[in-house]
Amino acid sequence: MKLYVKYISFFVLISLPIQGFCYQPLVVGVSIFPPYTVRSEKQITGINVEFYKLLFSRISVNYELRVYPRKRLNGLISNGSLVGFGAKGASTYNDKVYFSELPVFSVTLRVYSHKNRKTINSIEDFRGKSVLLVSGYEYDGLIDYLLDSKNAIRVQRTRGHDSAFMMLAAGRGVDYLISYDVTSEHVLMKLASLGLKHTELKSFDIYFSVPKIYPNAKELIGKVNGAMRQLKIEGELDRLYKNVNI
Repeated sequence: MKLYVKYISFFVLISLPIQGFCYQPLVVGVSIFPPYTVRSEKQITGINVEFYKLLFSRISVNYELRVYPRKRLNGLISNGSLVGFGAKGASTYNDKVYFSELPVFSVTLRVYSHKNRKTINSIEDFRGKSVLLVSGYEYDGLIDYLLDSKNAIRVQRTRGHDSAFMMLAAGRGVDYLISYDVTSEHVLMKLASLGLKHTELKSFDIYFSVPKIYPNAKELIGKVNGAMRQLKIEGELDRLYKNVNI
């Protein structure tokens, strides 16, 4: 199995050549978003990988895991080439996709800073400040506000979560870092104490999504919904994710 890794994201994308709803093996695109998806040597593991196994076994679909850069995944979803995980607030989708009835998991955005920085309580507090982001993320639509020139926010980007925390800790011209809760905890466990504080900005759900222009999109999302409802009833979704969400 070939794994292509450049950047980091938590969206899962699946290429579906469909003829009469008869699937060829699916190409399941994942991005490294620990502990949901983790790359170790030549393997991709993690909680989301286990979810895919359960979901696709229920709808009898063979699949192959591949890793894509975050920015590329955004484009592939928006142009209808792939299906995958997404957040409803992301402007990339703009009513272009069908979302699963049930969320797969939830995330919370945190704002990290040095202890002497003013506490951020809302997105408006970023005006006139410098903010560090991980490339490719839309932060449930917050990216549009952060990049709006009227808000005078100086945005810097880095490719990975580890490098983002190291840049903030080193004070490299940034006031704040926006990061995801569980992934932040995972990264910080590997680093020495950085003396940072954080506040929670917002929480939102991640769903399985299918572009509306995709062949047999309604039928596919219907099968996914049925499988996810059954997994929820059986307690499998809670079993997989109960120890993840903080």
